[in-house]
Amino acid sequence: NAFTAPPSPSSRFMTANIPAFTRAQLDTRRHNAIDSFNSIMKNWGKKANAAHILIKPRTLPEAEAKDFLFKLKEEIGNDPVKFAAAAKEHSSCP
Repeated sequence: NAFTAPPSPSSRFMTANIPAFTRAQLDTRRHNAIDSFNSIMKNWGKKANAAHILIKPRTLPEAEAKDFLFKLKEEIGNDPVKFAAAAKEHSSCP
């Protein structure tokens, strides 16, 4: 057809060659640092509590440590008093 309209300026951008890459190829370290800083500023002054039972490496082989912790979890359930007692007795955390 002799009377086809020239492409509009906006369609030129829509058909531009967009590079194909995966998320793994992006360097996101700078953004992670910015996100971390923003999170620190947002949560400044807030208090957090953590509860854990730490078993030092080499105290038990990995498989035995996992079995021990699963059994301990079954005994404790969701009881905070039992957890505190188990942490005091078994945790390597100061």
